[in-house]
Formats: sequence, C-alpha cells, structure tokens
Amino acid sequence: MPRLCPTSSELLALDDNDLVFLHRNDIKRPLPRDIDINLKYVGHFEIAHEDISGRLAIPRWQPGTTLLCGSCSFCHLLNQGVQKSLNARFWPWKDIAKWTRREKQVPVEIDVHIDSFAYVKDTSPWADGQESLKTWNVHSAFLSGHFSLQFPLDFIVVAVFLDNTLAHKLVELEFEIFADQDNSLAQFLNIHRSPLNASPLSERNISNIKRWMDDCDISHEWCSTHSWTATAETPSSLPTRLVEVGNSNTGVEPRLILTDALSKDENNRVDTSKYIALSYCWGSVEESSRLLKTTHSTMQERLRGIKFDTLPLALQDAVTVARTLEIRYIWIDSLCIIQDDSKDWQIESSRMADIFSNAYLTIVAATGASCHDSFLYREPNQLTCDVQVHSETFGLEDGQFSLRLRRPRGTEKMSEIVGSRWITRGWTFQEERLARRVLMFGKNKFFLDCRTIERAEDTENYRLRPDWVGSICGIPSEENGAIRASKYSQMRSSSDHWQTLCSHYSYRELTFAADKLPAISGIASKFSEKLGGRYLAGLWKDYLMHDLFWYCVYPALRPETYRAPSWSWASVDLKISYPFWRTCESNECEMYCTILDAQVTTHGLDPFGAVDDGFLKIKGRLLDIEARQIPERKASLPQWSLHYQDIEIAQATPDTEKLDFGQSRTYWALLFAKCKGSEGSKARKSQPRGLLLQKCEEDREGLNVFQRVGVFYISQTYSQKNISGVTLWRRSANESTILII
Repeated sequence: MPRLCPTSSELLALDDNDLVFLHRNDIKRPLPRDIDINLKYVGHFEIAHEDISGRLAIPRWQPGTTLLCGSCSFCHLLNQGVQKSLNARFWPWKDIAKWTRREKQVPVEIDVHIDSFAYVKDTSPWADGQESLKTWNVHSAFLSGHFSLQFPLDFIVVAVFLDNTLAHKLVELEFEIFADQDNSLAQFLNIHRSPLNASPLSERNISNIKRWMDDCDISHEWCSTHSWTATAETPSSLPTRLVEVGNSNTGVEPRLILTDALSKDENNRVDTSKYIALSYCWGSVEESSRLLKTTHSTMQERLRGIKFDTLPLALQDAVTVARTLEIRYIWIDSLCIIQDDSKDWQIESSRMADIFSNAYLTIVAATGASCHDSFLYREPNQLTCDVQVHSETFGLEDGQFSLRLRRPRGTEKMSEIVGSRWITRGWTFQEERLARRVLMFGKNKFFLDCRTIERAEDTENYRLRPDWVGSICGIPSEENGAIRASKYSQMRSSSDHWQTLCSHYSYRELTFAADKLPAISGIASKFSEKLGGRYLAGLWKDYLMHDLFWYCVYPALRPETYRAPSWSWASVDLKISYPFWRTCESNECEMYCTILDAQVTTHGLDPFGAVDDGFLKIKGRLLDIEARQIPERKASLPQWSLHYQDIEIAQATPDTEKLDFGQSRTYWALLFAKCKGSEGSKARKSQPRGLLLQKCEEDREGLNVFQRVGVFYISQTYSQKNISGVTLWRRSANESTILII
C-alpha cells in the first residue's frame, strides 16, 4: 500500500506557517483546509422478519476538486471512517421494514460529500507532572460533510420516509494525531500521544501501569489513605471470598479461598491488603447459563481448584492481568457469591461499596457483549496513516506524525467504549464509580483512573477527575482552589451530584427489574456518610423538596411487580432527569405543604437496597385539574397543560400516562414548594412546583391515598395575567392530609 497519494500528501502537509500556528499554545482555533471529496457507496439493506442490517460495498471514488487515489493509506483510513460513520447513522431499521415488502435485500446508493477539513487543538485541560496545562496543542484531524441516499423507484415510499430522517445528514470523521515521542516534530508541537502496542499487556504497558499505580500510592492522598490498606488482622474489610489466581509458569491453577482463614495463615499476611475486583457483563440469559459459577454443590470443588481453561474468556483475561501485575487475589461475583443462595447474595450485594472501594484495582472489561468475549484482544494491523513533515526553518528534517481513526466528538474514553454492552448495564455503573482505581480496557487502548487523575495508555499527560468522584469517596469539594467553608454548600453539592448520578444511572439496563435499587445501593451507602438523614428508595429525606422533582425524559413504564413508591424514580423504567435549577442557595425552599412523615420498608438486609413499601404523609392543598395534551409542540417537555375552570394554570410532565391530542383527564395537583434559586440558574428557578397525583380507591389510617403521575410548574403567563398561582391554590383548596404511595 503506497504511503500517501499526491493529493492526500498535499491535504495533510504542514508548511512553516502552519507549524508556527500549531506551535503557539495561546491559539485554540483550528487550522482549516478547503477540500471537496465526493464518494459513492453501493450497498444494500438485508431484511428478514424486521431484523435488518446494512452492508456497504467498496466505494466508487467520484471526481471532485480534491482528487484522491482511493488506495493509499489515508484513502483507506478515510474510507474506513466514512463507513463507520454511515453505519452508526442507519438506525431506523424497523421503520424501513414497515414500509417495504421485499423479503431479502433493498439496494441503496449513498452519496457522500466531504467539504471541511481542519487540524483541531485540544482545549480541555491536561496536566504534566504537578503542572496544570491548557496546552491547546494539535490533537486531531477533523473532517465533515453530508450524505444522501438513493433508492430504486419501487422503493420510493421508503425513500420519502427516509428523506426526513437520513437524507442530507451530517457525516463526521476524526483522526487522532500521535507520534514517536523522540521524534523532532512531536517535541516541537507537543504531540503527547504515542503509537499503541499490539498487546495491552506488552512489557511497556505493564511497566507503565505499575509505575502509575506506585505513583498513585505515594502521591495521591485520597487514593492511598483509605481502607484498602487493611491486612489479614482485619479480615472484615475483605470480601468473604476471593479467587487466588495461581501461577501459569508453575502450573498452579486458580482456586476459591475463604478470607476469614487468611489471618491464620502467616504466609498470606503480606498479600491480603491487595486484591483486584472485576467489573464485566455476564451477557444474555443463555450466555450467563454457561458462565462458571459457585453454588452450594460446587463450593468444595472451587476451594480445591478451578481449571483456568474452564473459565470464560473475560475471566481468563482478568486472571491473566492479575498474574501479570503480580496481584495474588481477585474478586469475581460469579465465583465469590454463592449463586443459588439468596441470603448470601443479599449479604454480599450489600457489601458492594466496600468490595469495590477497598480493592487495590478494579478491572473493567468494557469491550465484548458477554463474559465469553476477550477484553484483551485487539484487531491486528489497525489502519494508520503516516505524514512526513520537513522544515529547515525549525530543524525538522525527519518530522513525522500519524493518524488513527477515533469516534468523532465525545471524550476519548467514550470513543473507546461506545456501543459496548458494559456501558449499558446497571450493576457496572456503581462498580466503576465505587472503585479506588479502574483499569478499563477499551477497543484499542486502556485507561487507568484513580480518585485523583485519569490516564490513557498512549500518553504521560493526564486529566483531573470530575467533582462527583469526591462526592462518592468523601473528598472535600473544591471551588477555585479553596475548600468550601459552608457545610451546607458541601452538602448541597453532594445532593446535586447524587441527582446527576441517578439521572445517568437511569440510562442503564438491568436483566432483573428488581435490581434497580440494589444495583446502586453501594453508591447510596457512600453518599449517606455525607448527606446523612434517611434514605428513601433513591431519595434522601432531608432533600425531598428537591429529590421528589425528577421527571421522565419520555413517558416511561412501570414494572409489573412492585419495586418502589410512585414518588421514587426507581418506580419507573427509562430515562429520568432533574431540573436545571437543582437546589436553592440556602437550606430552605419556600414550602407550600408540610411533610409529616416519610417511610419505606426495606426488603432483605441492605438498608439501601430493595423495598417492599413506602409512603409520604403530607399536609397540603390539592386542586382538581384537567390535563390536556399540548398540541403541535416540537419540544418534548412539558407535554401537558393543566386547566382549572377552563383556564391554563400550569404545565406538567407525566411519568407514564399518555394523552392523545384532544383528549383530557382529571387529576389532583399538590402545590409543593418554590426554590429561591441559585446564582446563575436558569428557567423555572422561581416557579412554584408541585406533584401531579391520581387518587387510589383504597384509604389508609382514614386518609385518602394517591399515586404520583407527574410533576408540574405554575405557568408564568397565568401569574402575570391573573392572581398568582399560589394565591389560586390558597383560595380554591382547603388543606388536607394525604398519603402518597
């Protein structure tokens, strides 16, 4: 394969003026190029019982101002990037199937026009040693354009449908820039990324991982002073069981061990402070059934030994990493929890916070769909493109940098793990966030994160960790370099972070719906140390005035089996979020009701786990209102208008209920509170808000019982044109005490 065709070489070349521009770290704007690339892809959709996939053939290169050869290293890299970008955008497979009667294939031609190219600088802050840097050095090459589709005439209905979804849509490509660190150009432009090794466990990579972890132990206060330093004298800080990884060189197989016996074994005292925890995906029900597990009947067999070859590939890889890093023990849930013992599962799942936060290292198998996929495997001969740069002015006689494909936009880490099953699973959410250190294996590179910094395989530079990390593990929040003096401001920040984590967690999936609260109980137990107060099925009693006002991004579903009270976000499936305003500046909202009591009945041994029941006892004012669907509204939220005596008084976002246009339904509106707002907060910071309720047929303790069906905000237009919404509630509704379940 020729290195670069003349057109590619001219497109990627850097002259002296370009070098001056890119060398200056006080300029953050990109270095653009004018290009005109036209490609035609010939492909087809395969359709079988609504199981549709797209396949694209090798492209035909069409004339354009930028005449590429189609066969050099850059052209191959460009082609790979375009195909991946197009495949990522072909999402409406089922919609296509509805419109076609073809049973096998639908041909399609895709015209791609790329008209923008630029060398882009990284504007995010990096650090090198103890110095915080805003490098703004060359980071990537970015291309963009658009594409359109052409279908056969007898497929015209689908073509019309797709014209509103895929035709003339954006296509984006990004190529990461890297270089040998001893190359003169890398030093001149501060290109800090290096070539990737063929193996994640290469000698260089293992040396770096060990060095970075040693530096973390020595230099990072909040990584080195926590309970992972426990020894065999304090076995309670260890998981109940661990897997001793053995030694491949001596033929010693892994085996399950009971940690309460370690304190009696003098030979083990040195190692018991270090163990690895594994975060991975079991896979589908069928794949999980083939996963090696510990049960009552296999316990003694596991204690005697576990043949390495009987482990699924992900577990084999984890044991290999532990052996290579010379860490003697590893915790793997399928082997260290008795899988047919519900009591043991409750005990061990309630200890997840300790298991992952005390682990010396957590391995994240972020690639692969199941435990039967290797996370150490890398595609051989990954496409790259080398670019030569010569400048006598700057003494660059042998300058060279290279390009490799990465996912456009987004973070570097997300580029490596996007689309993986691991990032969609509920249990893995807290496993990563509770960990003291995370060694995450992506498609092409690994990342090492601790509680202080984030590192990537291909660079010595690093980034500082986000604020939510401190909220989980107890690190004091910092603002402008100074620790916040106000105790409430720290608690408010932790409450904000909790809401953010709950929002992110709601995007995750669970094999068993009942795990919704148990799968985040470890994080909740850590937050309880900062927030205090009682934990109520995903909410905190002292922050109910804010925590209650989650909303569903789209109408959600409630599981058939009871999981949480209707006022808890854990009662619904699908995505939830919290308003932009979050909490007030001070510790008090202007309350329009009184929370008399709030209780949940937990299920099992974990106080932060599953619940069997729960209620809020509230004294407040209820207004019977009529909910109507907002017509022809492009924005997804809010979806309903609330009317009292045929006048719109509020707007609401429903949880699970749906209304057709022209349809209406009667509910009860409980006026709740108004935030005083926080500095810089945006819309709704001063709007009174409340809970939209539906009356149940039952009563308890002589009180009317309701369920939450949504949240509402009093319309600003109503308050401006009429009496204030709060006054309306006070004039039209008497106070009453109710239960919300």
